[in-house]
Amino acid sequence: MLQMARGDTKGAQVSRMAQRASGVLAAVGLALAFAGSANANLLVNGGFENPGTGTTIPGWTQGGDTSFNGVECPGPGLVFEGNCDYFAGPLTSSTLTQTFNTVIGGNYVVSFALNPDGGTPSSFLATLNGNTLFSASNTPDLPYTLHRILTTATTASSTIQFTFSNPSGFWGLDAVAVDVPEPAPIALLGLGLAGLWLGKRRKS
Repeated sequence: MLQMARGDTKGAQVSRMAQRASGVLAAVGLALAFAGSANANLLVNGGFENPGTGTTIPGWTQGGDTSFNGVECPGPGLVFEGNCDYFAGPLTSSTLTQTFNTVIGGNYVVSFALNPDGGTPSSFLATLNGNTLFSASNTPDLPYTLHRILTTATTASSTIQFTFSNPSGFWGLDAVAVDVPEPAPIALLGLGLAGLWLGKRRKS
């Protein structure tokens, strides 16, 4: 009977540890899922709310075939956020570029909303300092979708660039941002691991 009681006690301890671990992992997962940004957008005119005049878009430099590129402001409901977005339908290819200050070794979240219209052939490429963050080609007609990529800066000055090609249609781009990620999820992860370690120490 005593042996069975010890077995029951050990089983209860294992169950409690499993529940504690599940709770910690759930909390960490929730924190990561809702991680925000600690600072304001490092980019200028990331939402294209200042359309500029002619081919000049404040904060941005256009390159390549820009005959069918520009900023439109149809208002809420027709863009991802705000009133305006950027459209690009080059017959060959075009680029949209902005340079901003970064800290070497610092982590950054690059985010942007992309709207393909199903044109074929078509391609889209997002890079930071020449390194690919995201690419797509011959994408079907989809509503605006937000993409978020975590990356690390290797220079004190970084350049984000979007490259478009869509001779039979247009890409839509909106809500472009570069932010510093919140440190909270990392702290929560550390606390969770510490809790598991303390639980193990108590058992031993």
